[in-house]
Amino acid sequence: LSLLPFPLHLDGMLGFHPQDDDAAYQAGYDSAVTRSISLPPTPAASASASPRDLIAPPPPLLLPAEERPLSSQLEALLPKLIAEALQPLRQEVENLSVLLENGVRDLSDRSAPKICRVESMMSHLESRRGGAESSVSTEVSALAAPPPSEARENAAEFLEQAAPRLDGRSHKGQCGRIGVLGGSIDFAGAPYYAGVAALRSGAELLYLCTAEEASLAIKGFSPELMVTPAYSIGSLSNPACVEQEQQAFLDKMSDVVPRLHSLCLGPGLGRHEAVLATLGKVIELSRRRELPLVIDADALWLVCQQPDIIRGYAGAVLTPNAMEYRLLAKAVCGDEHADLRSVCHALQGVTVVQKGPVDSIFSSSEASVIQCAEPGTPRRPGGIGDVLAGVLATLLAWSHQRRHSRLKACHAACVLVRAASRAAYSKHHRAMVTPDIIEELGPAMQALFPVPAVG
Repeated sequence: LSLLPFPLHLDGMLGFHPQDDDAAYQAGYDSAVTRSISLPPTPAASASASPRDLIAPPPPLLLPAEERPLSSQLEALLPKLIAEALQPLRQEVENLSVLLENGVRDLSDRSAPKICRVESMMSHLESRRGGAESSVSTEVSALAAPPPSEARENAAEFLEQAAPRLDGRSHKGQCGRIGVLGGSIDFAGAPYYAGVAALRSGAELLYLCTAEEASLAIKGFSPELMVTPAYSIGSLSNPACVEQEQQAFLDKMSDVVPRLHSLCLGPGLGRHEAVLATLGKVIELSRRRELPLVIDADALWLVCQQPDIIRGYAGAVLTPNAMEYRLLAKAVCGDEHADLRSVCHALQGVTVVQKGPVDSIFSSSEASVIQCAEPGTPRRPGGIGDVLAGVLATLLAWSHQRRHSRLKACHAACVLVRAASRAAYSKHHRAMVTPDIIEELGPAMQALFPVPAVG
């Protein structure tokens, strides 16, 4: 500053502005020259250049912050204040950006294998011709098609009306005491599947009556099943004690039937003549008590041999597969190709669930056939029919307690089992077996009819 003896004019930026006072600037310049300040040589300088051209203007002079005007201090602080105010928002934006990036990456990672599988299947489809091409196309469309909403909505509506409320006020067994009569030396899995499926779909107590020879195996499968050895195949095969064993069989069933809300007959039962003869008496006992019956598998064989034991009983539901339906139609109509309406009218009030790619449900007491086309599984391991029989036993018990439509109960059971089958297949594919379907019954039920969380 000792080189600048002239007064300075400071504006808002505290800069040096010689144009504000040319005379003062010139005086300062002349004084500086007379002090013989040595300057570095300028190559471009000429003899005619003035000293003013040789000396660059001094840089702007800034005062300490505390000596500046308040407006200048605020102006200097404004960027910093804005940056500090926006810092939280900037952090939130960065966090959101990271979450979105991670979410997109996760979605991409999960979708990539499915996309690859679909692309592989489509490539395989294009490489094939004729009937094989049609079968693969059907498989692809079955996996890709979304579930029809109407079927699920109808099932959810039935469950809303018929399912017991889980409000903590009920006693053990009030949500469903279900019986299963089945099992034999050769088939211990079928009654187990039916019983566990009934529990998984909402029943609370399961009474399983079976052959003595199968009882230990079934007890080992699950502690949830109350297994009763109702008869002995060995004793029934002995002509000397067959009548006594049949009476003991009927007596045990007479003790169990009054406790039940519904009874499932036939899974794995076998076709022993003495067993089927006693089964006919159990059906008569159940009809007298107006107990809902699900008649499946080997019990259907008995109905095909003796249609009158079930004819006219509105509380019975038959669940034939394609082969069993042909036998039933032949037995009651004389024509194995008779349609469902004709069969039901011949049975006079019995409900029939005709299982197939599309399940058809009808009773002569109803006006129209109900169909269930909910996507299921392309795999058909043994035991899915037993699962449906057990689920249906639970839902029939609920509909009977609350006087709701049996046909809607059958439809809801078909929807539930198909949804569980589809979920199981999506996880296990060709390795899917019936226990995988049973594990999906709970989630499928929750998806159709959600139960509020406790707490």
